[in-house]
Amino acid sequence: MTMAEATRDQVERATVYLTPRNKERLGKLRRGEKTRKLNEALDRAFAMEEREQAFEVFMEGLDQVEPVRPIRSSAETLRMLREGRDHEVADRKPTSV
Repeated sequence: MTMAEATRDQVERATVYLTPRNKERLGKLRRGEKTRKLNEALDRAFAMEEREQAFEVFMEGLDQVEPVRPIRSSAETLRMLREGRDHEVADRKPTSV
């Protein structure tokens, strides 16, 4: 089996209807470049769609997340930072003030 035959077995032919502008642009490219450009454009379009779908799933998942009660209030954290007790802010254990 030649390389061309092996490659032919891995590809799918498709009919694409082009706008006059895109037909002109592709007409300026060599034969192999046309296929590469079309495949790159399709890859970008599908990747964008997949990202948008993943973002929608992520956002839907956020609605199901329960809020977490903070260990200390933001006012208390700010006071600790101003007093130079920033090492206590990083501790995850509740402290008595």
